[in-house]
Amino acid sequence: MNRLFNFITIISFFFFSCSEKKKGELLEIPIDFRQNDLLSLSEIAEEITAIELELTDESLLSSDFQKIILSKNEVFIGRMDKIYVFGKEGKFIRTIGSKGQGPGEYLMLMDIAIDENNKRLFLASSPKLICYDFNGNFLKETIVLSRVIRDINYINEELLLLIDKNYRDFCITEILLCC
Repeated sequence: MNRLFNFITIISFFFFSCSEKKKGELLEIPIDFRQNDLLSLSEIAEEITAIELELTDESLLSSDFQKIILSKNEVFIGRMDKIYVFGKEGKFIRTIGSKGQGPGEYLMLMDIAIDENNKRLFLASSPKLICYDFNGNFLKETIVLSRVIRDINYINEELLLLIDKNYRDFCITEILLCC
């Protein structure tokens, strides 16, 4: 009898916790910005590897990075004005995107994320969300009206955005951009 009760409890837990989210439905997760827990590097990394980047006239970098993403074969460095792509050994490959207001162009880069499996690069530049392939070809863009995009990440085949809805309170909102 006890085993049957445990089995029913476990099945009920999975049934209610795994409810399916409707496509386009926004997922909101509150964040406590007041926490002050320290995280040491040894808690999240076993090894540190230095990659010396090739600096050319096209790849001169300053220290104002928005984000650095390491994929299997490339290093993506997002700055406010440009995205730089380097090989794993540090050799400069290309830049992605350009400044402007036309399709595939951006005024100021806020953040970047990658979908390694589909070789897609996502760029947040309020109010635009832009998608390129890893070769730098523009694929698609969408406008995120009345929202400021603060951070983007691609996790479990979903693009997650941290947005500022009212310029006061933050929430994580999921927006799917299929390229």
